[in-house]
Amino acid sequence: MRIPIIVALVACANVAHAQADPCSWLTPAQLGKEFGGTFKPAEKTSAIPAYRGQNPGTRCVFSGPHTVMLIVYVDKSAAEAKSTFESMMGSFYKVDSKPGGLGDEAYFDSGKGLHILKGKTRLFIDTGVSDKAKAHQNATDLAQIALPNA
Repeated sequence: MRIPIIVALVACANVAHAQADPCSWLTPAQLGKEFGGTFKPAEKTSAIPAYRGQNPGTRCVFSGPHTVMLIVYVDKSAAEAKSTFESMMGSFYKVDSKPGGLGDEAYFDSGKGLHILKGKTRLFIDTGVSDKAKAHQNATDLAQIALPNA
C-alpha cells in the first residue's frame, strides 16, 4: 500500500516542479501562434534582484521572428512584491499606460514593456515588437497565457 502512495507523491512533486519553472509558462508553440514563425525554447538565466536581500528572478529569452523576454520574480511576500513594484514603477522608463484585468496591477512602460504584479510575483514581458499598439496587444495576450501560472 505504501509504494503506490510514494509513487503518487513523487509524480505530484514532479508536476509541481515542472509548473514552477517560469520558462514553461510560455511555449515556443504559443509564441509561434501569437507572432507567426518558429521560436526556439527559452534560454533561461538568472535575473538580478531589484534590491539587495531579495530573491533573484528568472529570465526566459525566446528567439524567433522577435526576441521575446519574460522575467519573473517571486518575492518573499505579497507586501514585498507590492513595495518593489511600486518603487520600480517609472524608475527606468516612464509609465505609459495602465491596463486593467492583468494581475493585481499592471503598467506598460515607455519602452513598450509590460510590468505585472500578482500576489508575491512580479512579471515583465518584452515582445521585441516596435509598433506600440501591436506590442501592447502581444504582451497582453502573452500575459493572459502566463498569469494563471503565477
